[in-house]
Amino acid sequence: NPVVITWTAVDACGNVSMDSTLGFTTGAGSGIFFISAPQTPKIYTCGETMVWDTPVCKTPCPGSYTLVFSEITGGDCATGKFITRTWTAKDLCGSQVSCAHTQYFAPDALPPVITFSSNVEIIECGEPIPTFTPSVSDNCGVLSLEPVSDIFVGDTLLRTWLATDDCGN
Repeated sequence: NPVVITWTAVDACGNVSMDSTLGFTTGAGSGIFFISAPQTPKIYTCGETMVWDTPVCKTPCPGSYTLVFSEITGGDCATGKFITRTWTAKDLCGSQVSCAHTQYFAPDALPPVITFSSNVEIIECGEPIPTFTPSVSDNCGVLSLEPVSDIFVGDTLLRTWLATDDCGN
């Protein structure tokens, strides 16, 4: 039965290099092996939910096998983030095999979007200036929203807001 082992290397800039090796099992007693394993890296945009394919194993050992995974995360907003999930299967005879699959989030360069109410409030001289907060949305979540300045131009108040997401956009 053929077994494909895929090696993936990712540098700090998010560059990816992959290579595959094809091997064969030698029959009964040779231990557990994967008959299907995730191989194609997927690239997601921020806000998308990652979907993981679960590998399937075969073992000459009587009974079933256990399949567990561990994850390593890395990268950053500028180069993109990645998650490597390493699957380990172990049968009742003590044979064990592992495979790794990496998925990526593309770099986030989109700034948050600030939306203001279209209502204009007119107040009389001497009345306190009403407080309001604009709504903010972002594909990766908003880190902060704060007023930066208040400037009067004639009788009009111009308030400047700054929204910053987790990636500094």
